[in-house]
Amino acid sequence: MNTPTIDKIIVFMNTAGGRDNVNATVQMFFRFLIQYNESYKSSKKLLKFLNCCSSNIGNGRKFIKLGAPIQSMRDMSKAMVTKDQFLKFCLVGNSTCNTINNTLDMIGWVHSSGIQKLKGIDLISHWMDHFWLYALLFNIAGETYKLFITLKKIVLVKRTIQISKNKGEINTKAFKELLAQRKARKMGVEIIFEQLLEVLDVLSSLKYIDLSPITSSAISIIYCMIGTHINWTSTF
Repeated sequence: MNTPTIDKIIVFMNTAGGRDNVNATVQMFFRFLIQYNESYKSSKKLLKFLNCCSSNIGNGRKFIKLGAPIQSMRDMSKAMVTKDQFLKFCLVGNSTCNTINNTLDMIGWVHSSGIQKLKGIDLISHWMDHFWLYALLFNIAGETYKLFITLKKIVLVKRTIQISKNKGEINTKAFKELLAQRKARKMGVEIIFEQLLEVLDVLSSLKYIDLSPITSSAISIIYCMIGTHINWTSTF
């Protein structure tokens, strides 16, 4: 059966971001099941199966993203030519932290895959979480800044539409611009909300806030699903 929806799903799953979003959601679902079954003292056999699924999906995601530091460095290079100084600061900061985080993640994969067990893996994981947090904060600052710019544009476009309306005219171009800016506003709000949930997860991982493992897992599922929706919207 060939339908536009199926075609979109195939195209989405053929993108690196799409696959990672879906795999992350499935991994976090297994993580939630592990915490849920541990709280109810489920059988060791079931817990072993769930842990095996979660760890293998996680290692698969890490392997697919082995070249991620190169992409992050490329993003940093592109960000250097951004004219807006505050946005430039946020983009460069985000890319720099992502580069370090992804590099540490690659080292972590060497350990988790069994290629070479590393003595300092706990320290590596600790700093990986720190740079994940820094990257998120830089990105939230940048997205919030862009959201305020979008809100200002919406106000200006509405004013233009009202002026045209007072003259008895229909400003088609302004209406199209209003729709585009509203779409950008929706996307911006969604990104900020998704990354704020990620911040809660990483703060819990770093022991800065006290969340139960099952709550943290539930939050992970939610932000992975939102991230998948954001990527889907961006793709189409």
